[in-house]
Amino acid sequence: MRKILLLSFLTYCVVSFVSSCVGGDNNNQKCPPMNVARLDNAIYNYLNLSDEERSRTDSVMKNGISAITIMLNMGHPDDSAFVKYVGSDAVKMFTPEVVKLFDDISVLERQLGYIKVNLEKELPQVKLYDIYAFVSPYRQSIYIADSTLLLALNHYLGKTHDAYDGFEEYIKRTKEAKYIPYDVVEALIGSFLPYETKGEDMLLAKMLYAGAIVTAKMQIVHNASLAQALGYNDDELDWVEENEMNLWRSLVSKELLYSTTYLDVKQLLMPAPNTSVLHADAPGRVGVYLGYKIIKSYLQKCPETTLQMLFDPEFYQSQQTLIVSGYQGE
Repeated sequence: MRKILLLSFLTYCVVSFVSSCVGGDNNNQKCPPMNVARLDNAIYNYLNLSDEERSRTDSVMKNGISAITIMLNMGHPDDSAFVKYVGSDAVKMFTPEVVKLFDDISVLERQLGYIKVNLEKELPQVKLYDIYAFVSPYRQSIYIADSTLLLALNHYLGKTHDAYDGFEEYIKRTKEAKYIPYDVVEALIGSFLPYETKGEDMLLAKMLYAGAIVTAKMQIVHNASLAQALGYNDDELDWVEENEMNLWRSLVSKELLYSTTYLDVKQLLMPAPNTSVLHADAPGRVGVYLGYKIIKSYLQKCPETTLQMLFDPEFYQSQQTLIVSGYQGE
């Protein structure tokens, strides 16, 4: 078994945190809401428009349709692939429900406005210009290209919706609208600050990167919940917090921390009903939780560390990060 050497931590931490748009509801008013262009119902009725009506379609609609056709590889809006999408079962089935459930998205737009302001301050290389809501026939809920974001609202109709009947509980619970801000932040970071590999990367590096994403969610999403940032329910969060020491010791004793095996990474970081490799009762993605706790411990030692620094490959690819953190499963 490889031993984790806990050496004296580094004391030189650079660049202070940038202040963000934080606080209660009054402070949150300083963050202007971000408009979400509703393409769901407009696309639903698109085939019923005459050529003249289509030509008069406003620029928002045209830009949105263009974004959808590009990101979903549908060619030109007049091509058969797009026409097929507009007439698809998914669009027909979900659009009326999406329009009804998301009749008022003002709260979501305020949340997204808060995210945009904080990203500009703390992760300025992450850009977000336009957001279009639509209905997607695919499993992916968010698409990003050229700082434009497509949000598939049919992926957030509530965990009891019939469309998710075949899904396991750990997936169903993320089908709630409250998870949209967390998914948006994760998708944007994945697009603009993707994990940079160095050959056969150790599990530790991927844990630290995943932990950095959770940290970003907690700092950027207004009134963030750690359980929701992790994709857990409250009982699961309570369980991992109560069993944190044993989970860490199991990870270390099984020599998984420095594993480069894909299966180990999958078992510890990917969404799943459990993390049985560490404990029969452990919820999924325990490696993400432990990665977050290492990052949290590091920030306590070096409180001037910026959020941006956490996404530097030199940070998450270094074993020194764990050593500096002093983390031992508590």
